[in-house]
Amino acid sequence: RATELITLDQDRPDLSYFGEITFGTGEPQELNVLFDTGSADLFVIGDECNSPACSRKLKYNSYLDDSYKAIERPFHVEYVSSAFAKGSCATTDIKIGSLSVETQDFGLVDTISDNFADLTFAGIMGMALSSASENLQLTPVTNLINSKALEQPQFSFMLGRDADKTPSELTIGGSNPARYDANSLTWTNLVDDNHGLWKIPLDDCFVSDQPL
Repeated sequence: RATELITLDQDRPDLSYFGEITFGTGEPQELNVLFDTGSADLFVIGDECNSPACSRKLKYNSYLDDSYKAIERPFHVEYVSSAFAKGSCATTDIKIGSLSVETQDFGLVDTISDNFADLTFAGIMGMALSSASENLQLTPVTNLINSKALEQPQFSFMLGRDADKTPSELTIGGSNPARYDANSLTWTNLVDDNHGLWKIPLDDCFVSDQPL
């Protein structure tokens, strides 16, 4: 069982964090994806995408992938920002660092909204619970947990600040103890009506001693 640390880069400062995933076998394709805790679908932009926002982006070529299998079902995901991606459902083998997931569901996207135009990543990997998937996918993290590939059924982020140039990283299978004081951790349950999202109860929220 493994724990994998993935170094992340920022696209929009202090807002979007992305890292590399390897798609497919035969001729594996290394593509940057945004790791999004607010969604549960995986998609990658295909080389047949003709949307203006697809230009100048590295794209996935299914013809180079020996593991690719099409599914006769449309793919569609929409985000709270009103950004959307459309295409078809498929499966392939992926690698996140040294972690391998066979027959991973994903969306092969041929249409994306203009919201993606200025962003450099080639897809999005949802990190919410699989029940939040709009396309009945099991997330890569869920598949890794189900296959007992992980040291712990967890993932954790360190999100660096752009102004400080501090590093950002994703740990799958646990957490990086060098990044926090274990004695300061507080655990809480999700709210009952979480809809597959990481919703927790808050009594109050303060910024510089001022309640919001």
